[in-house]
Amino acid sequence: MKNKIEIDSDGINVFVMMNVKASRPGIITLSVFLILEIILISVLLWHFDFEEASLLVIFMLIGFAFFIGLPLKYLLWNLYGNEELIVNTKSISWSYDYGFFKTNLQTVKYDTLGTGYAKVRGDDDEELGRLLFFNYRKED
Repeated sequence: MKNKIEIDSDGINVFVMMNVKASRPGIITLSVFLILEIILISVLLWHFDFEEASLLVIFMLIGFAFFIGLPLKYLLWNLYGNEELIVNTKSISWSYDYGFFKTNLQTVKYDTLGTGYAKVRGDDDEELGRLLFFNYRKED
């Protein structure tokens, strides 16, 4: 994986743009899985008698959308995905960009925002961990 993080600030907000690229074998494997899944679903639909089970068709289409939609979303994320994070003292906002579509900006407000770091694991040259955000209440 090739991770890329850009951090910028305007004095009030901290803007973080994160990009995680999956390995080429992982992308190829997921692409082949999606192609095989689409072929299998097409063959099943070709041999299905729609007149006998019209109610079942609705459930099948929902299931097929689920089984194709989630891997397709994951593939788009691995190819084009970016996460935008905006942090200031009162809120955290984020959105996801999948290349072809972008999610709405979501915001969580805090009374007073505190941060922490928890180490997950570390190698010789790098240390991996989690950035933690805390909400301090007005009473504290």
